[in-house]
Amino acid sequence: MSVASASRTIKFISKAGTYTALIMSPSGDLFIDYEGTTNDVTAVYPNFATTKPILYFVCMSSRVAEGVADPDAMEYYFNGEKITFSGGVSTGTFAGYFQTVAPSGDQLYYGLQILKDISALAGYAPATIKMVATVSYGTQSDTIQATYTIPIQQATGSSYRVTIAAGDTKNFVITAKGGSCILKAMAYQSGNALTKDLTYVWEKMGASGWETITGATSQTLTVYADDINTYGEYRVHVKRAGAEIGTDIQ
Repeated sequence: MSVASASRTIKFISKAGTYTALIMSPSGDLFIDYEGTTNDVTAVYPNFATTKPILYFVCMSSRVAEGVADPDAMEYYFNGEKITFSGGVSTGTFAGYFQTVAPSGDQLYYGLQILKDISALAGYAPATIKMVATVSYGTQSDTIQATYTIPIQQATGSSYRVTIAAGDTKNFVITAKGGSCILKAMAYQSGNALTKDLTYVWEKMGASGWETITGATSQTLTVYADDINTYGEYRVHVKRAGAEIGTDIQ
């Protein structure tokens, strides 16, 4: 089963410290399945024109005083081609497909919202979104980038999908000592969320491999700062009426 893939950038800048950048989707791994052939597509799901998913550029600074880095400027690319904007909405080749997102309230990140179905735009092949941030510290300035690939493929079989979404507004990131974030397992069939007859088993990657988390059998899992060291990997198994329909790792 194909899942979205992300490329993380870790960059050291003299005197400014280390910056780590990753593109995250609070909805979990984004994907598009289509029915039919590329010459005769009969259905596409999920329909991004309806779900309008957001991808956030999460850039962390090693300087404790900063925590989340605040870029001076952002650029966005779709399959290698720069996206232009007017009033925050994409223009030109990508007119109306994308909208920029800026930090506001308790939402800390810049990002990109997808407003339309991009499967035809990508030629019914995987689509890669790249974000490039300009960051500065004092008189020094540099660029930090990350990429996110959305698999677009022909639907097969039962079309079950399992993904771990953010169960809160923190986008899988713990920014404060003693803080936490929530993971939420989501199961779909043909783009429709499933809610009945589902059971969950959560695991954490340990020193010797995957370890089942005792008592973690609900749809959500709260991860605390003390549970991880810089990064933590968690996996969920989802069963429907006793039969496993998929897993995901976050």
